[in-house]
Amino acid sequence: MVAVVIYAFKSAMLWTKVYHPLLLVVVFAAVVAVWTTTVYANRYRHRRRMLQRAAAAGRRPLHVPGLKWSWGGLLHQGKTQVEAAWTAVVDGFPMIVGRVSRSGDWRWS
Repeated sequence: MVAVVIYAFKSAMLWTKVYHPLLLVVVFAAVVAVWTTTVYANRYRHRRRMLQRAAAAGRRPLHVPGLKWSWGGLLHQGKTQVEAAWTAVVDGFPMIVGRVSRSGDWRWS
């Protein structure tokens, strides 16, 4: 049994010595390509689903860069970015919904 394990280990080391660099590059490139494709496909799918739900609910998109947001001067440190926003009238009141990302120390002062 030990002889079989030693033989398998020597064969694997010989095989790795010959094919290892090329195999490593190919496997690494394949893993990176599959992971990147999956991440971007999921982001696209979620973004599309969010747009469809907003449109189905009767919300209108807002032009985000030109708006002043109420939390502009409230941040201690960090950055807040509104990625997308929609407006609708719900029970007679205007409502704004959207997707906000934060970075840094965003505790309220």
